[in-house]
Amino acid sequence: MSGPNYLNYPDELARAVGLVVLCAAWTEDKAGELVTLHHGLHEAIKHRDWAASGERLSKALEAVAPRAVAQRLKRALDFRHHVVHGVFLWESNEVGGRTLKRRLGRTGPASFETVTWSIHSLSELAEEFQAIEELIDREISRFMGLPSDPDVPQGVQATQPSPDKSERNGPDLTHP
Repeated sequence: MSGPNYLNYPDELARAVGLVVLCAAWTEDKAGELVTLHHGLHEAIKHRDWAASGERLSKALEAVAPRAVAQRLKRALDFRHHVVHGVFLWESNEVGGRTLKRRLGRTGPASFETVTWSIHSLSELAEEFQAIEELIDREISRFMGLPSDPDVPQGVQATQPSPDKSERNGPDLTHP
């Protein structure tokens, strides 16, 4: 029985994927912290939203933080989902590759989605998670009554999801 040799993925790809996973986990943790602070520990534990991931966590965050922050988190988590659950079909570090992710929704037929990636776009996604985490951290400080950093801009611009979900390029996560 032979199959793909997973050790043949380039080190740069493994590092970039790992950074996305690590940064996403920290950002989700920070979002859960803010949800818990707003609802109080006992209420947050009862409703379990603080421990959610993906869309459920984004909705819980939207109830306690600026909508634009929650939208950015939702979009970044959607891409993270492809990184974590998609199969990487990698051509080379110069060319990049795609993830192929199976999809079985609550309604409709089974399908698949592809997202085009490069080392650079994976790095951008990790950086986007770091930027979102910083925004959430500012919201935590604000909620706690701590002074905010006057040198950090307060505006947040949400990115919009790609209209064609069947095939997308990796994220263009430029932000202010």
